[in-house]
Amino acid sequence: MGKEAPVYNQRLKGMIQDSGLKNAWLANQIGVDQTIITKWINGQREPTVTQKNNLATLLNCKVADIFNVI
Repeated sequence: MGKEAPVYNQRLKGMIQDSGLKNAWLANQIGVDQTIITKWINGQREPTVTQKNNLATLLNCKVADIFNVI
């Protein structure tokens, strides 16, 4: 059985699409390469705490709205 993607990846993908923001713009604002955003969406990598906070700010939501925060 292959590695399953984190639950947040589909939420993140949907929130980015709903926002109308482009991955390239988000990547530039966060200070990462655009491919990193794609890897987050595909569940291949997980953002750092700082990157999660930046994403939430840019998407105008709380970190817990995107990521599995207890």
